[in-house]
Amino acid sequence: MVSLKAIQQRYADVEKTLEASGRKYDHIERVNLRRLRAVFDSYQLSLIELNGIQVAEVCQVFERVNTGGRPLSIFDIVVAKTYRPRENAENKPAFYLRELFDNFREDPRMASSEYRHLGDLDLLQMLAVVVKLYVPGSGINNITDRYLSDLRADCIEQVWNDATEAFRTTFRFLDQTLNLHGPGLVPYRYFYMVLVGYFFRRRSPDYTLLKRYFWTTALHHKDLLTGTSGIWADIERLRGDDGSGYSEMVIDRAAFRSSSYNSKSRMYRAILGFFASQRPRNWGSPHNEVLSNLYYQVTDRPNLHHIFPLAFVETAEGEKALEGAEMVNSLMNIAYITQLTNLQISARNPVDYLKDFARQEGFADVLEDHLIPETILELAAKETMPIDALMTFIERRIDQLVKRLRILGLTVTETDSRTPPSHVVETE
Repeated sequence: MVSLKAIQQRYADVEKTLEASGRKYDHIERVNLRRLRAVFDSYQLSLIELNGIQVAEVCQVFERVNTGGRPLSIFDIVVAKTYRPRENAENKPAFYLRELFDNFREDPRMASSEYRHLGDLDLLQMLAVVVKLYVPGSGINNITDRYLSDLRADCIEQVWNDATEAFRTTFRFLDQTLNLHGPGLVPYRYFYMVLVGYFFRRRSPDYTLLKRYFWTTALHHKDLLTGTSGIWADIERLRGDDGSGYSEMVIDRAAFRSSSYNSKSRMYRAILGFFASQRPRNWGSPHNEVLSNLYYQVTDRPNLHHIFPLAFVETAEGEKALEGAEMVNSLMNIAYITQLTNLQISARNPVDYLKDFARQEGFADVLEDHLIPETILELAAKETMPIDALMTFIERRIDQLVKRLRILGLTVTETDSRTPPSHVVETE
């Protein structure tokens, strides 16, 4: 393999190497090489030098002359404004932010992390958080485009090494501590900014506090982290906390009940993320966990199973029809399983397929991992499905989720913006 850079800068060496390998002058690879070199030598690049104008005006000019019509992103602007060539008037080292970001992603310490695919804007805003908090006089007061365009190379250089370590610690916390193996299960992208602000140059992080903070914010009945003001408030509170904070939260049972399998909302990511954080084991092989980095690499959508299968619920008619059938896509009716187990279950009646699993040693513990109430096993002892089975199951699954939040040390206040079905008996 020959790099384009080598063709441009060391063409004679490339020719010698090909000659030594037995590829004569008229060999097809040598012919193509000469054609490529001719293209490089004859290609004309347009250079437009602009002086004394604002960034917004530069963007307008770029959009007019760029034949692809692609506008400059804020990351493009910051890269251009902070670029420093090898030879410069200040006699400082070269600086190229895009290369720094690329090198960070290609670092062996990020090789197995799905978070290496996080976008340039996310990393840029994480970097801006650190600059704002730890570089006096940086002029960075927020992570909006207005302030991102003011980032300077010298400010970035002051924090870069420690910032990238905080980046990696943030991703390890999400991946290894919370078991969220990729950005798709992070409810708010602003979590990255809060966490990097907390981890930066911190020797002894309080992971118990961070877990309470994460799930309190993720599953709360209100959206708590939709604006940048929340970032600074959360960082300040976390960094000043003695470990006792984020111990109370309010949930809306209706939000859990109505959370949809077909949604990509904050609640969708939060609930599936919380299920994943329990490190659920394989239904078909109780000694193995379901989730891994490979699980997310082989598909762009997690392999999820309707505990009460979709086709089974939708096709049941007459006396077999289940109450609350419209809730079949609730995430309270969803579990992580492998593709093989999913195929085995297919659209079978839970009364039938649960009999196969109930005989397995330790299956009750597997259900506990999935926050599935053990009462589901009562169906395995029945011949027919009770008409209230689905809705009762959904309410008991919410109970399990709340119970696990309380085990984290949270005082959970339950509200219900929508009264549950009258046939469902509430538990204490």
